[in-house]
Amino acid sequence: MLKTKNLLIEEYTSEDANDLYTMISNKNLTYPAGFKPVPNMQTCELALQYRIVSKQYVKICLLDGTFIGEINFYKDSSKKNPNAYELGFILLQEYQGFGYMQEALKAFIPWYNSIVNIDILSLHVFTNNLRSENTINSLNFKRDGICRRYKSMYDGKTLDVVEYSMTHDEIERNIQLWQKF
Repeated sequence: MLKTKNLLIEEYTSEDANDLYTMISNKNLTYPAGFKPVPNMQTCELALQYRIVSKQYVKICLLDGTFIGEINFYKDSSKKNPNAYELGFILLQEYQGFGYMQEALKAFIPWYNSIVNIDILSLHVFTNNLRSENTINSLNFKRDGICRRYKSMYDGKTLDVVEYSMTHDEIERNIQLWQKF
């Protein structure tokens, strides 16, 4: 689907269950992404099938095929704008801090922008997720503010998020900047 200097960004296939399980069974990765870890491979298989059928997820791999994370994308139902979309992402811990997610998003956002009519693209990040905030800030998303008590989690906690966004015009300008580097 997409190839960058270091990465392949592709649709999931039925062979990806073990890689996906490594990621979505790890509470240290799923909690910051806002969902409960899957308890077993059977549940992971269902999650994989959803990823394949919904076409709202892509996997991120190194050029040698090593799975390192995913990007999810969908209409933002919290906004009353039919062209509002939202992104989310997860990166395996051992690959964090090397710029891989920034590289993946710099390739993915222009591609996604070319196939859907994005008026505004948003991301929501829990207030204590500094790595994700750093990635988002490096891409020039605008910080819209804090949404207090945004999500009730499976452990009973209700967490705040920071909302970031980028308008269509900002996406177009940033694509030009991202291509220079």
